[in-house]
Amino acid sequence: MPAGLGGGVLHPQTREGINETIDFINKASKEETLIKGPALLNALEPMLKECMRIFPLKKSLEEVGSAYRKLRKEDELVSTGIPLSWLDKYIDAGQVLAGYTPYQARIGIGRHAGRFALEESFLLTDGFYLLVSSEKAWSLLNSFGKEISKNIENNYITDEFYIKTSSVNHNVCMLARNSIVNLYSFIECFINSIGYDYFLRNENDLSISQQETLKGKKGGFLSLEHKLEKFPLIISPKSKQSIFAIDVKQRRHPFIKFLDEYKELRDASMHYSPLKSDILRKPGDWVKKAKLHSEIVVEVARLFWRACYPQADFPSYLKKLDYQKCYKEGEIRYESMLVISK
Repeated sequence: MPAGLGGGVLHPQTREGINETIDFINKASKEETLIKGPALLNALEPMLKECMRIFPLKKSLEEVGSAYRKLRKEDELVSTGIPLSWLDKYIDAGQVLAGYTPYQARIGIGRHAGRFALEESFLLTDGFYLLVSSEKAWSLLNSFGKEISKNIENNYITDEFYIKTSSVNHNVCMLARNSIVNLYSFIECFINSIGYDYFLRNENDLSISQQETLKGKKGGFLSLEHKLEKFPLIISPKSKQSIFAIDVKQRRHPFIKFLDEYKELRDASMHYSPLKSDILRKPGDWVKKAKLHSEIVVEVARLFWRACYPQADFPSYLKKLDYQKCYKEGEIRYESMLVISK
């Protein structure tokens, strides 16, 4: 049951009951099952009826159970979850998750019940965590300022101090650089996710050409520029919010900087060559670029979403693509890691 509907699986007492039930099913002997099984079924009956009220079945309970057993044999569901697309075949999944959620989302079961997983969500939160971490490391490096000046005046720097400052210096650059890589990858993942979701939901109404385009494999893998421009034309052909990405001369902000400067910087970071963008930069330069890139990435994502779904709210599972909320989540994760590491 969703957390917003009567407490749900994230309620401590409900989750405790679920965990105890799972432990019993997994560990109980045959004799214990025969003795306690009927009482357990009676306890679960009201929950089953309530769930069926909230999520009406599209198939009989027997068909759902049979299909689930088959799916469980094919996949590690406890680890990976159930695809939302599978759930929607058997139950009215409209209330499983609030707002728009891609069909390929994996819905948690067992101890993961009440949660879900999507790759672009991980990449977005990772990118902002890395950004915040780079800024914190940059602040730490700046705090060495007086000590650095003193060493320079004495024309002597100890090995210990050099190693300390050099390590922090490298961390600043590494964290900022990887924030750029992660957030660029988020855009790629997000665009692919939106396209694939639309394909899954509308496969029977799409031409073969449209299906291939949305899967990103029309006569070979499509470029990011091609997907940015073509996906909205299929998903929302009447939309007036067009994106021009293929023709360099037609590009506008923020796609100019994102597809030119930052694409080159990301490519150099992934597979460097002396002929590519320079990745040996000052730490302050990396932090500034990572910060600006994070702002551009959110703007690109919002514009792409608007081109595809002009009237829809921004996706809740991505903090509604609100920059401050994304950044705040990065801060919370950073602070939680400090607490855990103590």
